[in-house]
Amino acid sequence: MWKYTCIDHPFEPFIPTGAKTLVIGTFPTRSVNFQFPFYYSGKDNRFWPVMENVYGLRFKHHVGRNAVDERKEFLASKQIGITDMLLKCYRLAEKSQDKHLYPILLNNIFSILDQHDSIDCLLLTSRTEVYGALGLLNMHFQSEGKTLEYPVRNRHNILEGGFRHNTRNIEILVPISPSPSAEKSADLETLTEMYKLCLIGVRK
Repeated sequence: MWKYTCIDHPFEPFIPTGAKTLVIGTFPTRSVNFQFPFYYSGKDNRFWPVMENVYGLRFKHHVGRNAVDERKEFLASKQIGITDMLLKCYRLAEKSQDKHLYPILLNNIFSILDQHDSIDCLLLTSRTEVYGALGLLNMHFQSEGKTLEYPVRNRHNILEGGFRHNTRNIEILVPISPSPSAEKSADLETLTEMYKLCLIGVRK
């Protein structure tokens, strides 16, 4: 018999003053996999190693509160915010993959954009149409009576699109996911090049 667990998101959005890019994922891995209490802290997730490669740095801390503080300082220095699309969900059988998560409450991205008028780019870290961050963002659009045009794949295999929010143009960039389940789709070098284009090459 399948067992579902109702879970609240364990972290608040981290959006520093002046953030220009908002990184949006789906939902954290199981807490037993955390190396530190923050986004992308599963030991096999490649998000933070990619950030190290993109910006030419090495984090000193990899466990505990010091690791969280160091990453928050890094994000603030690069004007990057971070959050997820799911605030509450059902998880099937203690599995961590996006396809085993069932939405209960979506994050209100439009409200975040209203509160942080410096954000002009959403960088989504999973592109699956139904249950990844991109699919959930589309669901959020539909729930608000809006239409999200599906981003177009560019020559770097990054999905690229956008929409207008009030008087602002918001860019959407979707590289391949850094999660362990996407490892066959892109190695660390490929991910680094994709995220570098999204955060430095394409962005000012």
